[in-house]
Amino acid sequence: ESLARRWLAPAPWLLQPLEAVDAARDGLPACVVALLVDSQAFCHPRLERHVARWRSQVSEQFLGMAEAAPSERLIETAAALACHCFFVGYCIPCHAKLAGTKSCHAEDSALKEALHPGGTSPVAWLVSAMYEAPCSDPPAALVSSASDVAPLQELIARSRRHPAEEDQLLEGLERLVARPAQPLDTPCQAFYDTTVYPPWHHAVESVGVLPMPLHERLARLFPWRETNGQRKEAAEATSRVLIAGCGSGHQVAVELRTYTAVSELVALDCSERTVAHAKRKLRTVLTDEEFAKIRFVVGDILDLSPDCPAAAGGFDLVICCGVLHHLK
Repeated sequence: ESLARRWLAPAPWLLQPLEAVDAARDGLPACVVALLVDSQAFCHPRLERHVARWRSQVSEQFLGMAEAAPSERLIETAAALACHCFFVGYCIPCHAKLAGTKSCHAEDSALKEALHPGGTSPVAWLVSAMYEAPCSDPPAALVSSASDVAPLQELIARSRRHPAEEDQLLEGLERLVARPAQPLDTPCQAFYDTTVYPPWHHAVESVGVLPMPLHERLARLFPWRETNGQRKEAAEATSRVLIAGCGSGHQVAVELRTYTAVSELVALDCSERTVAHAKRKLRTVLTDEEFAKIRFVVGDILDLSPDCPAAAGGFDLVICCGVLHHLK
């Protein structure tokens, strides 16, 4: 993927292979569609410049079609762009003015009408999905055509089906403390209830990591730490791991691929929506044996105590990444 981005969106002084691509007229090349739908990276500046231009071209094409049915190629292109914008959190400006391209502004009446939540036509839903997360189910006509358009299938799954599945998981989640009748959301919890972080698809960046038991990795890092007797005893034991601030589940997958002999991994986060997302996502990525080791828990790490069932027996390893700046 890194090589693909470097070739498709190289340094400004090199040949730009994507400059001549007109998304509305020609559609996007298959390699670009795949990169937009499955990219693990977000906010790649040179690629986002092209995405803004293509989104503008496709929007203008859609809005100028009147009652004509869009082609399958145009639907595929729009869905791929929407998938990418959904993944990066719609951080690409709506008002980007690009040389040689008529910019598609949110103030334009046609686009404003298409972005209205009440828009129910396939065109209105697709145009809206390129600019903001869909707030309504896709029209039946669009769903019926999705079987032939893979990016559209993925867009519908990410924007509607997956959140619905996560809603069903919320009530069954374990909690550090009883859920109050009227929860008082912290700014951190409120943010991560609406923003899944980090965004990821199916790849787990553990390539090059040699999986080994925790005690063996510690022995390699700190060879003076244990006596031979302690190492023998540790070799016969399993490890409990706590990920304090598990986020969307990517860190959980990485650690499970890094350490062997893990008896239980507690994935803890203050955002119930984030924990539900992690549980749904990891169910599709991990093996049954790996998934069975995970204990998903909602709660504030400051509420952890020896009396909590999830913390009973303590932990052999605590992983806390990108969390401390949220604590007071």
